[in-house]
Amino acid sequence: MNPIALDHLPVLPGRRDYGIGICGAGGIVNDAHLPAYRKAGFNVAGIFDARREAAERTAARFEIPRVFDSLEQLVADRRVDVVDIAVPATENLGIVEAVSAAGKPMLIQKPLAEDYETARRTVEAITRRGKEEIVVVECIYCKGQKRVSRWGERKEERLWLLKALLIRSN
Repeated sequence: MNPIALDHLPVLPGRRDYGIGICGAGGIVNDAHLPAYRKAGFNVAGIFDARREAAERTAARFEIPRVFDSLEQLVADRRVDVVDIAVPATENLGIVEAVSAAGKPMLIQKPLAEDYETARRTVEAITRRGKEEIVVVECIYCKGQKRVSRWGERKEERLWLLKALLIRSN
């Protein structure tokens, strides 16, 4: 028996055919999300980016069957079961509101927002749906993430920010 054996691998869900709609075609999607989805055998149903040519390049590279012309098309498509949001933080609120209104679960790439008020409004948009979602914070202990703790000067702000960072999936 190996005394250093660690159970460090992620546990994959039994069902991998949920349709993932990707919102954003930047570096994190191309270099991390989509390679991981491919390796896990997940079903990427389509992609949208405000820069259509970026979405088309990513779709070609990863054999994604649909490039949507708009966020509204992505969230309305019945083949999209969950939305992976990986855009600049300044865009998250509007996208979260649209995805939440469509009743679809979402994964939101960090950071959630660039300021307390937008983070608060984003959390409200998520929780209005009646379910909680995931904010990707895999580097929560990294030196660069420590600046997050300086966002909220008042106790109330820190609690909202903490809630925003610790939102978890049902």
